[in-house]
Amino acid sequence: MQKLAIAVLSIPLASCAANQAGLLKNDVIDTYFSEKSAGVVAGCLQQSLHGGPTMGTDGTNYWITRQNALGPVVRFDFKPAATGSGSIVEYRSRLEINNGLDKLQTCL
Repeated sequence: MQKLAIAVLSIPLASCAANQAGLLKNDVIDTYFSEKSAGVVAGCLQQSLHGGPTMGTDGTNYWITRQNALGPVVRFDFKPAATGSGSIVEYRSRLEINNGLDKLQTCL
């Protein structure tokens, strides 16, 4: 019975971990626009950031997370602009320093 209780209680915890440390729950701090596609901006930023950023995609949208010893602390979401040209970048973070915004500006 104890093993079943532990297994049942661990399921909600696992779903939290799959959410990039809950960064999607954080409000968007800033939004940026680019005339370049979401994939181009995301690729540029990933190559510019130090510290092993992780990039993912669902085929249309892209995201990059940066980690420190505490887990993912910065997230950038890239999606096509509603106008059909260019892209929108959403920035979420739990840190105010060394967040990569200077690198993002050069990629836009």
